[in-house]
Amino acid sequence: MVGAHANFASRIESFALGRQVLISAATYERVKDLVQIGDVLQAEMKGIPGKSTLYEVRAIGGPYNIQLKTRRQALVKLPEPVQIHLHRMQEKVVVSSNEEVWVTHLSETAVRGAFEGDLAEWEDVRLQMLNQKGAPVPGKVYGKVTQVQPGASGGLEATIRFTSVARRSIRLFVGL
Repeated sequence: MVGAHANFASRIESFALGRQVLISAATYERVKDLVQIGDVLQAEMKGIPGKSTLYEVRAIGGPYNIQLKTRRQALVKLPEPVQIHLHRMQEKVVVSSNEEVWVTHLSETAVRGAFEGDLAEWEDVRLQMLNQKGAPVPGKVYGKVTQVQPGASGGLEATIRFTSVARRSIRLFVGL
């Protein structure tokens, strides 16, 4: 499949987070009587002029009656910050790494952490969990940076929504 529609669909997919279904404004207009909507995003996409409105589908009614599982999105402060390694990705390739990232908050869908260095909103990242001795733990966690802001201690703070979490990594997160 090639062409403008395939490119636009690919751009929409790049904004979708783990367990999230996004549709364009044109698609929403065609199915609005059948779907329940969650978040509405305004996204700037490469090669698309202006901002595009994207709708998060939470349920499909009518004869289908399908609903996505409700996610606990509220970030909970951890008793102590947990160190992880963060790898910045471009085109599915690691382009740089930061070994001084401290996770301060966690939910089923995201982490918030403090760090020094560069990171941009909507950037793709891979998170590497560490054991108590600081050694990498097997299992991959991928995410998308959804917010970067000044941190309390002078560095930066980022919120990263999970796009893919390996099963063995889920066990580590539950243990926090």
